[in-house]
Amino acid sequence: MSDRPLPAGPADLTPAWLTAALRASGAIECVAVTTADVDVIGQDRGFTGVIARVWLQYDGTESGAPASVVVKLPTAARDTPSAYRAAQQGNPMVERRYIERCAREVAFYQQVAPLGPLPVPRLYYGAANSADARVALVLEDVRAARVGDALQGCTPDDALRVIEQMAQVHARWWEHPARHTLGWVPTWGGNPRAAQDRYGALVAPFLARFGHRVPLRVHRLIDDLRDRYAEVRFALAGAPATLIHGDLHLDNILFQPPGHAPAVVIIDWQSVAWGRAVLDLALFLVGSLEIKARRASEQEILRRYHDRLVAGGVGRYTLDHLHADLRLALLGHLGATVTWLGSVAFDDLSGRERALVDDVVASGRLFAALLDNAVDGPLPL
Repeated sequence: MSDRPLPAGPADLTPAWLTAALRASGAIECVAVTTADVDVIGQDRGFTGVIARVWLQYDGTESGAPASVVVKLPTAARDTPSAYRAAQQGNPMVERRYIERCAREVAFYQQVAPLGPLPVPRLYYGAANSADARVALVLEDVRAARVGDALQGCTPDDALRVIEQMAQVHARWWEHPARHTLGWVPTWGGNPRAAQDRYGALVAPFLARFGHRVPLRVHRLIDDLRDRYAEVRFALAGAPATLIHGDLHLDNILFQPPGHAPAVVIIDWQSVAWGRAVLDLALFLVGSLEIKARRASEQEILRRYHDRLVAGGVGRYTLDHLHADLRLALLGHLGATVTWLGSVAFDDLSGRERALVDDVVASGRLFAALLDNAVDGPLPL
């Protein structure tokens, strides 16, 4: 495949290219792709690049040859780019960082997934070329699965399926020695001091737009973080660290039919990092469950999550530790939310992209979780 350029878009997903990609992984050996019908999917979900389901026909039969694959081209141009992608392309530094994240997902599938069972699609082919800013992933098409929806939320039972699956991942990689050999996997949070400076600059724009929706006690938390957000991020990046998804929300979850293993398949690993396991847990709980449902099920979910950690071999990490870490992660989530929404150009947003941004504050889920977990007391540092 080294002599074949990576696809710039769906039109480049030719039978010849797909044949070479599938042969490179051993997915096919003797047959060749003769027809590739390309359906672009998920246009209302991800806001960068193009994802396509490709239906394949071959010049013969071969056991295991996939009838369809999903091809992810995260740097490909859409007919109508999202505001998020347009902002990236207008800033060379941001664009470069995004391409690095896309390449990191390729490395994740190639180097991490083979080291142990992970609830991810099978990788047929992956490559990144920074010189022409092209990245391609050819993945198993998990067609039978139900795709989660970050706007619709999920039931506590579905949340448990995700959390128990992630507990197994976290336990598998808890304080793992491979951290020292997988140097391309970053530590979560980047530069905490730079994050605090950026946070301080964006608090005012955030409050100007959303302050009327923020409870007074959360206002005080936002003010407290002006001087201590870096401390929160330092703590969340420290021990005990594990491999985290970093962007665990329902749009990245595929729910398998009953009886299938794994129970859920988790996609979009661009934000994979080393950090506190609870970063995934807090983001998913707040983003996926309505307030009443979370209040009714949170303690059971946390207990089941902790039980799975212990069963996976994690020691010296009590349920009390988990609760304290959850409070810390909720603070980190608040700081990231203020920074994100303080920087968003709302007039450029539309459709689902706008709805997702509106929902973050309008739903009140994060604010309720902060107050329910008594995070408005002394900062848990």
